[in-house]
Amino acid sequence: MDIKTLYPMDMKEFMLALGEKDLVEQIKSCLQANAPLPSTSHTVVTQLYR
Repeated sequence: MDIKTLYPMDMKEFMLALGEKDLVEQIKSCLQANAPLPSTSHTVVTQLYR
């Protein structure tokens, strides 16, 4: 019998598991444009991180 190894999720995987796909896409587009994340989105991401 093979024992599977489970690894912890990264932040993107965690957010996707919570159904925050739009927020992940917003972060991605802000990073590509080298633009700041809107403060409301930043607050949500910070709360999820904590």
